[in-house]
Amino acid sequence: VAVNAAVLDGGVILAGSADPGQAARLDASVRSLTLGAQSTLDVVGAVIIVQASRSNATFADDGIINIGPGGALSAPAGLSGAGSVHVLGGTLSANVLSGATVFDSGAGTIRLSGLIGPSAMPTPLTGFRAGATLDLTGLAYGGDVTSDIAADSAGTILRISKAGVVQAAFRLTDQPSGAAVQVSPDSGFGTLVTTTAQPAAPLAFTDQTL
Repeated sequence: VAVNAAVLDGGVILAGSADPGQAARLDASVRSLTLGAQSTLDVVGAVIIVQASRSNATFADDGIINIGPGGALSAPAGLSGAGSVHVLGGTLSANVLSGATVFDSGAGTIRLSGLIGPSAMPTPLTGFRAGATLDLTGLAYGGDVTSDIAADSAGTILRISKAGVVQAAFRLTDQPSGAAVQVSPDSGFGTLVTTTAQPAAPLAFTDQTL
């Protein structure tokens, strides 16, 4: 399915099947996608791509996005808006993120091609536990890539550095004390980030009641 533009202002869109064991599937490509503050997008066993080839491709998220098992949401130009993205076993691919990003089930992948650099504000991230993966495709892995968890007046920050210079940072809102973080090569030239923190209890989709 190819769509020029899509706007959801209230209500729920389910792309795919609520039962990941079913074959129902919707692969959609859109130039621009806008979710209003009272909107929910559920992606299960489906692929939605906001086209990077379009110079004016946009993805404005002021609602809730849920990415379940077998689901994939690709926004190569990045996400904007104050909404939230909940990764429940699926894959989110973007250049950069805005708003709140949550690993709701301790599983799934967030794949980022952009790096925020040492002076940018850390990206908020909740639920980063064992089974969840950050794939920094824009950071070439090597022996000089390191990770550390630091504390400041606002809480806990996960920092990924190369040759001692911070390349990506995430504000961890619920990281257990003593949890370790590891870096390793991904399947290409990027860097995988994982943790030993034990998963929290799985959560269901977070659709809003209208």
